[in-house]
Amino acid sequence: MSEPIGVAQVVHSLEVGGMERVAVQLAAGLPRHRYRPLIICLTIRGDYADWAQREGVEVLALGKREGKAPFLFRRLARFLKEKGVSLVHAHNSGPWFTGTLAALAGRIGPVVVTDHSRPYADRFRVRAIEWALSHAVTVVSVSEENRTRLSKHLWIPPERIRVIPNGVAPIADAPPDRLRALRDEFRIDDRSFVFLCVARYEAQKVWTCSSKPRICWPSAASTHAFSSSEKEVWKRICAGGRPIPL
Repeated sequence: MSEPIGVAQVVHSLEVGGMERVAVQLAAGLPRHRYRPLIICLTIRGDYADWAQREGVEVLALGKREGKAPFLFRRLARFLKEKGVSLVHAHNSGPWFTGTLAALAGRIGPVVVTDHSRPYADRFRVRAIEWALSHAVTVVSVSEENRTRLSKHLWIPPERIRVIPNGVAPIADAPPDRLRALRDEFRIDDRSFVFLCVARYEAQKVWTCSSKPRICWPSAASTHAFSSSEKEVWKRICAGGRPIPL
């Protein structure tokens, strides 16, 4: 029987977030008779590290500090070699750069990069590096809109970008006391209509905004949007990410 294949998810950290949750779920969901999962954080471990380890996934952190670390890929390459990794899955820009260089230096492959939608660098040199590294990896986008943005900003032909849409596992019904506690916490009365966004409310996350015109005033916690035609008051609660005007 052959040895399980070492697969490393490379992320900035496992702090609370959608991308980080995806990395943990991907690692934890791999069949162990075929794969040996590992998560490598470029900076710190983060809150999700304990969750990953409870699922039997090893988590390592390189301890990168704020600022540039152009030779971090060498340390990562050593880790990948020591752990017997054969496949690297990097998430977003920094891990894309560091993970791809590490895989090339250690002659490890294949390399998959998932772009979860993010701001793109203004500097031409940074985007040119990502474009060059894209030729050594399989690029995955979380939505068609994000693929369009990747192609526009990093000059990657759309046909070279595979789209795997965002999704969530089915959610089990919560007990009534839990539902009441959540309504009380977010001040939602029993007559309120609740629209839940399982990601930032923007096109890259597969959301299509309503055609009804609204005027929005974003704040740190919630947004009240007033319909220009009906004068109805809507409340949007952001449970993660940044508030985005509707």
